[in-house]
Amino acid sequence: QDKKITLICFGTCHISDKNITVLNLSEKSDPEQAALHLFKFLRMADENETELVICGFVPDTGLGRAINDRIRRAAAKA
Repeated sequence: QDKKITLICFGTCHISDKNITVLNLSEKSDPEQAALHLFKFLRMADENETELVICGFVPDTGLGRAINDRIRRAAAKA
């Protein structure tokens, strides 16, 4: 409960909690925009001393496959 959390989402995301920082890869659900933001947001979470990062997947088609692969690889290193 008291952990500093970063939630990385895609598309519609409505979370309001003082312990949760919400970063949206693309509010417009644009995979290209999501790809540009993913590593930047992961670095931001690391720099903010986040204790837990929650990152949802994007639709697993086209560029989304590559984004989801990067998310899986980042989770495996954690």
